[in-house]
Amino acid sequence: MYEESLKIKRLQKPVLESDIATSYIKIGYMNVKKGDYSKALEYYKNAEGILVKEFGPEHSSLLTVYIELGNFYGKIGEFDLSLNYHGKSHAIIQRDFGPEHFENANHYFNIAGCFLGQGQYLEALHNYSKGRDFYIRKFGKNHLNVV
Repeated sequence: MYEESLKIKRLQKPVLESDIATSYIKIGYMNVKKGDYSKALEYYKNAEGILVKEFGPEHSSLLTVYIELGNFYGKIGEFDLSLNYHGKSHAIIQRDFGPEHFENANHYFNIAGCFLGQGQYLEALHNYSKGRDFYIRKFGKNHLNVV
C-alpha cells in the first residue's frame, strides 16, 4: 500500500521530497512489523537523509524519523544508537513544543526501554517514573496511560 503511494508521489510534479520521506518512514515501519530489519533501516535512513538535506538536522520535520530510528535501534538491541536518536528527538520536543508537552512522557518511556535493555535497571526505573509522573501531573492518576 505505501509502496503504491510512493510511486504516485514520484509521478507528481513538483515532487515534494518531504512527502517521499514520509512514505519512506511508513514503509520502514511496515518492514519492522514484518521483521525485515535491513529493509526498514534502509527506508528510515533514506528518509532521514532527505529531511536533513531539506531542513537541517535539528528541524522538527525530523522528529518522527528520529523517534522511529530510536525505536528501531532499541528493537534490534543497539541501545547506544537508540539513545542517540531518542536524544535528538527529545531536543526537538523540548525546543519546539516545550517541557510540558505530553510527548516528553513518551520520550522518558523510550529511554527507559533502552536502559532496561542494557540491564541498567535503576536508570530504567528512574525514566519510567519520570514518564509516569508526567502523565499523572498532566492527566491525573486515573488516566489510561497511568493505570
